[in-house]
Amino acid sequence: MKVFLQPFVFQLYIQNYIGSFRQLTEALRCDIISVIKIKRGVRMEKITQAQRLKPPVPSAKAVGRNPSMDVLRIFAFSMIVVTHFFLQSEYYTRALVGPRMLVMTVVRSFGVTCVPTFILLTGFLMKNKTWSGKYYSGLKKTLATYFFASIPCYLYGAYAADKLVSVRGFIGDVLSFKAAEYSWYIEMYIGLFLLIPFLNVLWNNLPSKKQRLVLIVTLIALTNLPSLINIYDFGKEGWWLTPVISKKYNPLIPDWWTNAFPLTYYFIGCYIREYPVKIKRWVNLLLIAVVGISFGAFCFYRSTPQKFLAGSWHNYNSMFDLALCVLIFIFFANLDLTAWPERLKRLCTRLSEICLGAYLLSNIPDEFFYAILNERVADVAKRFDYFIIIVPVCIISSLVLAFLVNIVSKISVRLWDKAEGLVAALFSKSRKKA
Repeated sequence: MKVFLQPFVFQLYIQNYIGSFRQLTEALRCDIISVIKIKRGVRMEKITQAQRLKPPVPSAKAVGRNPSMDVLRIFAFSMIVVTHFFLQSEYYTRALVGPRMLVMTVVRSFGVTCVPTFILLTGFLMKNKTWSGKYYSGLKKTLATYFFASIPCYLYGAYAADKLVSVRGFIGDVLSFKAAEYSWYIEMYIGLFLLIPFLNVLWNNLPSKKQRLVLIVTLIALTNLPSLINIYDFGKEGWWLTPVISKKYNPLIPDWWTNAFPLTYYFIGCYIREYPVKIKRWVNLLLIAVVGISFGAFCFYRSTPQKFLAGSWHNYNSMFDLALCVLIFIFFANLDLTAWPERLKRLCTRLSEICLGAYLLSNIPDEFFYAILNERVADVAKRFDYFIIIVPVCIISSLVLAFLVNIVSKISVRLWDKAEGLVAALFSKSRKKA
């Protein structure tokens, strides 16, 4: 009996021990899990509090391309084509008399915002660019667009003028910025692009908002204010009633710097980027309408009853044009287009990217379509009836041509980058061997 009971007791003891051990380990496991959950809860609470205190970090989409700037660039290009209407329809050959010519002059004044808007955009987007060897590579796309846009412009110009085409003549026109009708803008932009890193050094090292405002006001006084003050012959009787009676003016302030207007627009673009200007949308639109109509009325007043009189008051360095461009820029800068469908934003991006090429190529549809219009409609004033037809046609035609040129331009830039990388690799290998 003792022999039988002893193993049984021992086995029972072992089973009880194992059961107690399991209960103990289970209790410990539950305690450990509870502690971990408590610690995690405390840590998550701390993280949540920290996130509340921290400003929200914008997503990649939020810090990406600004669709309102793409729309503004498309608008600026459209205003270029609007301005060309008055050149191509021979508006400048007719006396400014009557309400129709007044309306045409006002519409033209809105069109003159084109180039300054492009420069404002440059300052807005490039104010933080710094000098480096790689900075100059940013000019490749512009130069490629200019070169490949010049080819159809040169060929069409030679065909229209019935002159011989030659490689030497083409290269000479490209280098002298005559291959495309509007290539003067490229000549101006190259100089501005080369100056931008150093202009940014000046801007970013001014310690206060007040000093930056003083810089802008000084530039406005040098480049734009003369267009409002130095345009009268005070010794001529009736100079204020009919200023066109005299083309001799009595300057009151220095006007040597008026052609430096790109610097003024560039720094204003920097200022709007640094210190966003908020205006109620309806107030902004009202100001745009008032300034635009006043601009056109002033140009009409300066010329009537004669033909359109050229002068600084109607050009890019005009005080009226400056005010109108800034108001239009502020309006677009305050637009929130992030809710637009992605496809629409991508379309605006693609169109924005080819606006420079479309600007350079716009002379081809201009010459083609306006030749037909001017032949069929003899009266200059009546040609304005076709404004809403011919301007969109020229815009679309220019964009289509620019799209084709942009394909070739992109391929050339990629090939150039690959060749540049290959040369750099070979150069580094030769240096290692040496």
